[in-house]
Amino acid sequence: MRTTLTVYRHLGAFLDEVDAAHGGEDPTIDADFRSGVYLGVGMCNIILSLIPGKLQTLVELLGYHGDRKKGLEILMRVGGWSSTTLDGEKKVAQEPSVPISEEGIRRPIVDLALLLFHLVLSTYTSEGVDIPLAARIVEFNLHRYPDGPLPLLAAGRLHLKQARPHLAISYYKKAMRGAVEGGFRNLRWVAGWECAVARMAGWEVGISGSDSDDKTKTEKDGETGREEKTQEEKDTESATA
Repeated sequence: MRTTLTVYRHLGAFLDEVDAAHGGEDPTIDADFRSGVYLGVGMCNIILSLIPGKLQTLVELLGYHGDRKKGLEILMRVGGWSSTTLDGEKKVAQEPSVPISEEGIRRPIVDLALLLFHLVLSTYTSEGVDIPLAARIVEFNLHRYPDGPLPLLAAGRLHLKQARPHLAISYYKKAMRGAVEGGFRNLRWVAGWECAVARMAGWEVGISGSDSDDKTKTEKDGETGREEKTQEEKDTESATA
């Protein structure tokens, strides 16, 4: 772990030095290499920033410090994303500035890492979370990979975060089908679990899929039975009279 952190620190410093000498991002640096370095440096900063306070003090004594804001900024460079809540200031949402033809090979992984932080790890922390940015990343990757199980899972989690469980369920069902067709059967169970959570979240607003249909059918059968019973009681009373 220490070796990994040290290597990525030196590689990040190398890119900063080269870009500073060029007066901007040096185009001679291979995009695949740059995306890999940014992925490593960004994730190292985010992971270190998530360490609990007491343990973080010990890690800092060893010379390692995680800056969450810096880590997120580095990850966003890979796809050319801009945050809407950076420094607490509202900024205009923009499309990614890095086109697909010029992107590094690790851009999809970096996008997934950003979605993991904003949509999953946001359950445990709120610092640095940007749901509007996550929505734009989801939309971009859904357009690029319409049947991909991972973008569909992210879309479902996004809608669940936005209190729209009925939309989340539809995306989770697509993710289950995409996982089976694409050979990622383990992801099917992840999508199934998330779908079950979404069904529980939608119970009070009448969104529970086939269960709601069964419940409605049961209620109708019960009402029909009560009506038949009432009619039988009336017939009995008439016969007695």
